[in-house]
Amino acid sequence: APPVVDLGPDTFVCAASSLLLDAGQGAGFYFWKPDSSLSDTTIYNPIATPSKNIIYKVTAFNLICPVSDSIFVKVISPPVVYLGEDTTLCRGDKLLLDAGNTGMVYAWSDNVTGKIDTVAEAGAYFVTVKNPEGCSSSDTIIVTIDDYPSGLDLGADKIICLQQNILLSAIAGPYKYLWSTGDSTSSITVNKEGKFIVKVSNGNCVSQDSINLS
Repeated sequence: APPVVDLGPDTFVCAASSLLLDAGQGAGFYFWKPDSSLSDTTIYNPIATPSKNIIYKVTAFNLICPVSDSIFVKVISPPVVYLGEDTTLCRGDKLLLDAGNTGMVYAWSDNVTGKIDTVAEAGAYFVTVKNPEGCSSSDTIIVTIDDYPSGLDLGADKIICLQQNILLSAIAGPYKYLWSTGDSTSSITVNKEGKFIVKVSNGNCVSQDSINLS
């Protein structure tokens, strides 16, 4: 009697994954083609790790009666997921994280199940995106929180006398300063009318104030 060989219906495998090919164990000899992506854990059930769509064929012999079967394996690419580089938020700001790949299944570390996650707290945010075939990819982004420079106040608008000097001072600290005059010091002296603006930065977050002098 010839052996019974059945590889099952055509199937798929996620890229970079593997599947078991089982021809049964009723024959004395098995020959697989192609064998370049097979790992023979046993002669009956090699592990296939295809990198592209492929047809595997097995021929089984029981004495002199050969029986063959084949299976088509489609390689499915998992979704590409990229949440961006690790980033720093200014306190009170929000960041939209987009997992891409519309119409798939999303699982975020903070229990969000949609494509978009809005975050405002420090932490590691992780998402897994799964396509209809079940192939999935993941990515993680680290979010840190920084504070805006606080206490910046140039005071109320002022009227000054002609050619009078007035000192405008921003908050002191390990900050970077940029005045509308082009100065980069924490304080400037002015003797003309106009609107004066200062931006104070701690590297990530910028506070701003202005004063009008007449």
